[in-house]
Amino acid sequence: MTLAESYISEQDAAGRRVMEAIIRASYRGILGREPEKSVQSFFIEPYFVSDLEAAFAECIKGFVESIEFQEIMRARMGENPADY
Repeated sequence: MTLAESYISEQDAAGRRVMEAIIRASYRGILGREPEKSVQSFFIEPYFVSDLEAAFAECIKGFVESIEFQEIMRARMGENPADY
């Protein structure tokens, strides 16, 4: 591994920890509990620092599209949460 690859790897790990913390906090804030599955399972593939925004968007999109999230939104807002 080159020095540059090592630096990118370290930055990726740091960015991933930040994203995991954000996802956990978002999950707790919406559902009021910890995720049932590992936060790592929200990641489809390894992302580098330059891709963190896209990775976070993909994680949130997957979560928002989940049946569990939609059921919670229906219970809180009515039958069609897409209207909100």
